[in-house]
Amino acid sequence: MTPTEELEAATQAADLTPADTIDLSLLQDFLVEAGEHLAEMESGLLQLEADPDGREILNDIFRSVHTIKGAAEFVGLERISELSHKLENLLELLRQGQEQVSRDIIDTLIEARDRISLLVEDLQRSQTEEAAVDDLVGRIARLAESGEETDEGRIYEEPEEAAAGRVGP
Repeated sequence: MTPTEELEAATQAADLTPADTIDLSLLQDFLVEAGEHLAEMESGLLQLEADPDGREILNDIFRSVHTIKGAAEFVGLERISELSHKLENLLELLRQGQEQVSRDIIDTLIEARDRISLLVEDLQRSQTEEAAVDDLVGRIARLAESGEETDEGRIYEEPEEAAAGRVGP
C-alpha cells in the first residue's frame, strides 16, 4: 500500500471532527490566515533545505506553526491543533540545538505542512477535518523524543553490543 493509500484508508477509518465542535463564525478567518502561514512555512522549509543551520529560518517556521496552532485551538480544530502542537515541540528542540536538522526531519516537516494544508482544504470543502494525523503525530513525537535524549545536543548512543542485539560479556 502506498503512503497515499495508507492516508486515505486511515482517514476513512478515523472519526471526523464534528462540525458542531468548530466555531464556524471564525472558520473563514482561520482559513485565510492558515493559508498565509502555510505559504510562509513552505518558503521557510525550502530555505531550511538549503541552509539547515539557519536559526532565523527555524524561528520563522516556528512562528508560522505557533500561529496556526493558536488559531486552530481557538476555532476548535482538533487535528490541526494536535499536529501543529507536535510540530511546535520538534521545532523548539531544533531551535534550542537539542536536535539537529536532518533529511528525515525536513521531510517530516514538509509532510506535516502538506497535511495541514489538506486539512484546510477539508475545512473549505466540508467544514470538517477529514485527513488523519495520527501517523504524523507519532513520527514527530519519535523525532522529538530522540532530541530529548540529548546532552548538549549529542544523542546518547547505545554500546555496540546492545545495538547489535548481543547481551553478555
